[in-house]
Amino acid sequence: MRNLYNDAITAVYHHGSKITLNATWHDKNIVCPNSKIYYVLSGEICVETDNSSYIARRGDAILIPAGVKHSYHLTDIGEAEKYWFHFDLRAGQYNYFESIDFPYLKNIGYNKSICELFETVINCPSDTPSGRLAVSSSLMSIIGIFLDGSKYIKNDSVENDETDTVIDFIKKNYNEKFTLKQLADMAKLSPNHFAKKFKERIGHPPIKYINALKLERAKFLLEYTAKPINKVMEEVGFLDAAHFSKLFKLETGYSPSKFRRALVSKTFF
Repeated sequence: MRNLYNDAITAVYHHGSKITLNATWHDKNIVCPNSKIYYVLSGEICVETDNSSYIARRGDAILIPAGVKHSYHLTDIGEAEKYWFHFDLRAGQYNYFESIDFPYLKNIGYNKSICELFETVINCPSDTPSGRLAVSSSLMSIIGIFLDGSKYIKNDSVENDETDTVIDFIKKNYNEKFTLKQLADMAKLSPNHFAKKFKERIGHPPIKYINALKLERAKFLLEYTAKPINKVMEEVGFLDAAHFSKLFKLETGYSPSKFRRALVSKTFF
């Protein structure tokens, strides 16, 4: 058994930006391997989950935990501006949001100090100790503002899950080649039992989760670097160009090359 109150909380920033959205910003039934937050500066955005629909306006933030299936699009207003970033928030080895009762949509106000926190998270260089601390501190401050007033779920002691070690391993090594049996052995389970527990824990099978991590990284590299597409493919762990292109189009609706060209208008995420 574990107790959430004793677990160290860690925050890891992945990527984000400040973008202007138009009607091409939309996607359906996606599952992000990381948590993400949108903070609306103008206009309106809509996020839908299996259970609810949320409309966020100026000063509103929407927080979508990792693994939650959702769709997003603009409202009839047709344009919006927002900050966004992808991140992980962990309590020990666990997704911290699994232990908290909180709303996905919250008005956190529109003011200079909040915007400065987002600017630090997305723009502060993280290749120095002070930069990393500034990013982590600002990220924690934003999430703290969002979670103000939230409460821990009553039953906060849960059994250790054998898949948690494997999930951490996958996140650090998703671009390497390994088999389902190797992952199952790591969890000390049979492949079938492991696959079942993994899907219960994450919401989809191991291979789909691994591919989601690869594609998420590929999208980032296509947007923020000038690396050739074949180098991006290799860096995230795909060996076959046709397979990579097929999965990428299923995920985004675009081929990798069209996706990169479309980013000129900053219409994604």
